[in-house]
Amino acid sequence: INQTRSGMDQNTLKIVPNPATEEIKVEVPENTSSIQVYNSSGQGVFSLKVSDQNKHDEIIPTASWPTGNYVVQVVTPTGNYSGSLSIVR
Repeated sequence: INQTRSGMDQNTLKIVPNPATEEIKVEVPENTSSIQVYNSSGQGVFSLKVSDQNKHDEIIPTASWPTGNYVVQVVTPTGNYSGSLSIVR
């Protein structure tokens, strides 16, 4: 998993399983406000406003997404985290 966040530990964002088929679990830091997923063309394919900012993981359904590479972005008050994701069929 290629995971990055400007100015912070690269291991903060965890996406499992990866590669994925039906769903993924994104382990997010506290105070996460939203999660977005973009396909390799930069188009948004998923967006979630996180209501429980103390929750540490979110399940995202991926069964309807085509095979390919995606970027998962997590937005917090202190910055954005991102990680790569592969969907396989």
